[in-house]
Amino acid sequence: MIPVAALLGIPPAPREVVARYPGDRPATFSLSDPARLRDVLVRAGFADASVEPARVPQDFGRTADEAAEALLASGPARYLVEQDELLSRGGRRGPGWRPR
Repeated sequence: MIPVAALLGIPPAPREVVARYPGDRPATFSLSDPARLRDVLVRAGFADASVEPARVPQDFGRTADEAAEALLASGPARYLVEQDELLSRGGRRGPGWRPR
């Protein structure tokens, strides 16, 4: 959420990021609304479904460069970088540029 919010230039608030994300909601955020998630679970047959936030530490690399590479090469952040030439790693992308 935080890298995508930074690329969008907005605070890292889940609802704000989902609302401002261009195009279709990325799968990563498709269930970020607790009410929608609860509805999906109830429809799937889970009785009395409840939703609570969970904070899970993630390791994206040993260095800031490794973390940036991992975050910019996957999912919603990659999509944003691919859509806007000014959001590439080195300023403007040249022909043949693609995330590693």
